[in-house]
Amino acid sequence: MTELKTTQIDDDIQLVDDLQSEVQAFYARLFSLGTGGRFHAFVEWCGVMSEHLNITRDLLQQGVPAFNINRHTGNTPDIASYRLSYLAEKIECIFDGLIDVNSAVVEADRPRADTTSFDLKRDLGQIPKMSQTQRATDEQLRDLAAIADRVGLYDAADHLRRTLTP
Repeated sequence: MTELKTTQIDDDIQLVDDLQSEVQAFYARLFSLGTGGRFHAFVEWCGVMSEHLNITRDLLQQGVPAFNINRHTGNTPDIASYRLSYLAEKIECIFDGLIDVNSAVVEADRPRADTTSFDLKRDLGQIPKMSQTQRATDEQLRDLAAIADRVGLYDAADHLRRTLTP
């Protein structure tokens, strides 16, 4: 594969950033339509698109012409396994085992992060404390699932919904 010139890399990364902004706007629009809890698997496609853009950015920063990489061109470089694992997780969520997708994650390949994208104690601490509710446990768990969706804990939210009585 040929390496890219610096100016082309900068232009391509700007396009990736612009596309990432579009994906984020689409994601926000889906939630404003109530799609998040109602059709969660569809929202997962935003995660697939976003991670594809992250992979593209990684490759561009390595000088790899990432826009031409696919099965049809025969140009398939090494991609960080944690990124592939994330994509596999999204496809699994969307199709729930109907497509066999897997990726071996090499622990040394996974970026280290001690925090999430938000500071849980700080951000949740801004929500006014409420008195204890006397509502049924299932109703409380539905509220908790909605909160989990809001802060990006989708797998936890899905688990809560699956365990709730219909």
